[in-house]
Amino acid sequence: MQVFKAFCKLAWSYKIAICIYFGICAFMTFMVASQYSDTKKEEKYGNESYHITVADEDKSALSKAFIGFLKKQHTVEETAYEPELVKDLLYYQEMSAYITIPKGFEEKHRDSEPLKVESLSDKGQAAGVFINMQLSSYLEGVARMEKTGLSLEEAIKETEETNDFSKFVKLEGKENTSSNTHSKFYSLLLFLPYAVMTIILSTVLPVILIFSQKDIKDRTDISAVSNVTKNIALVAGGALVSFIVFLALFAFTSLFLTDDLFTGKWLLAALNLFIFTIVTTTLLILISAFSFLGIQKAKDVITNIIGLGFSFLGGIFVPLSILGDGVKAVGKFLPTYWYAVSLEQIDKGVRFSGLLKNFSMELLFGVVCLALGIAISSARKNAMS
Repeated sequence: MQVFKAFCKLAWSYKIAICIYFGICAFMTFMVASQYSDTKKEEKYGNESYHITVADEDKSALSKAFIGFLKKQHTVEETAYEPELVKDLLYYQEMSAYITIPKGFEEKHRDSEPLKVESLSDKGQAAGVFINMQLSSYLEGVARMEKTGLSLEEAIKETEETNDFSKFVKLEGKENTSSNTHSKFYSLLLFLPYAVMTIILSTVLPVILIFSQKDIKDRTDISAVSNVTKNIALVAGGALVSFIVFLALFAFTSLFLTDDLFTGKWLLAALNLFIFTIVTTTLLILISAFSFLGIQKAKDVITNIIGLGFSFLGGIFVPLSILGDGVKAVGKFLPTYWYAVSLEQIDKGVRFSGLLKNFSMELLFGVVCLALGIAISSARKNAMS
C-alpha cells in the first residue's frame, strides 16, 4: 500500500505534462468539431446563395429559362411588390435583389434588341454587386452564343452550362470519392491514441524508472515490502493512471458525439481505445526494462519519438488512404495502425465479430512487448547474480 501511495504521489507530480498533452488533445478536438458544426448547411462551390425576388412581366420561354437559371444559384421568390415595399425589404436585408423582367423581354430580343432586366439592390452590399455580375454574365452570354450561330434555345443551354461554377471545382480522381470522406465520429476519435500514449508515457514511465533506480531499489529490497508486493503495487498504480487517462479522454471527446452516444459503434470505439490503452501500458514494461541503459534522462525524447512515430506511421496524423504501401507495411507492426483500421470499420458499421482480427493484432503487440520486457529483465537479473 505504501508503494502504491508513493506511485500515485509521484505520478501526480507530473500534472503539468498531463495538462499540456490534455490541452493539445482538447484543442485538436475543438478544431475538428468546429468543421462539423453545421452539417445541415447546403454546400456551395465557388458561389454564394442569396434570397432574391423576381417579377416576371413577360411570362415567355426566355424569361422562364432565366428564372430557372437564377433558381439554381439562389433562393428565388416569384412575386411583384410595390416600389416602396421593395426599398424597405432591401434596406432591412429581407432580400438581396429585386429583379423585374419587362414585358416584351423575349419578343424584343428576337428583333435584335439586347436583353435587359431591371435590378434593384443595395450597391453597398457585396451581395448586390455579385448578383448584378451574374445577371450581366448570363444575359451577355446568351447574346454571345447567338452570335456564333446558335439558336436562342441552344444559346440558353450553353450559357447555363458555362455559368455553372460547380463544374470548375469538381475534383476528379480515385482519391476524391465519398468513400474517402470521414464522419465527425471517426475524425474526433482518430486523434486519441496520440494523447493516450503521450500522457501515459510522460506520467507513468518516469515513476517506474524512479522505482528502478539502484538506490531506491536497494532500499525497497531490504524493507518489509517484498518484490512481488512492490511489482503488484506498481502494476496497480500504472493501471489506475492509464484507466483514468482513457476515461477522461474518451468522456471529453464523447461530449462532441451527442448523435452517437451509447450506440453500438460508440461502445465499440470505447473498447477499441481501451484495448489500445492496455497495449500502451505493456509498452511501459518493455521500455522500463532498459532502465540499466540510463534512459531516465531521455524519457521525454522517447515519449515524443514513440508518440509522433507511431501516430505518423499508424495512420493517426496521416490518413491511411494516402499512406504509401511501404509505410503501411511498417505500420502494420504498430498498434496505432490497427486502431485506425478498427475505427474506420466501426464508423462503417462493422460489428464486433468483424473487428476481432484488428483487436487481436493490437493485443498481439502488447503481448510481444510484455514478453520482451520480462525476458530482458530476467536476463539482466541473471547477469547481475
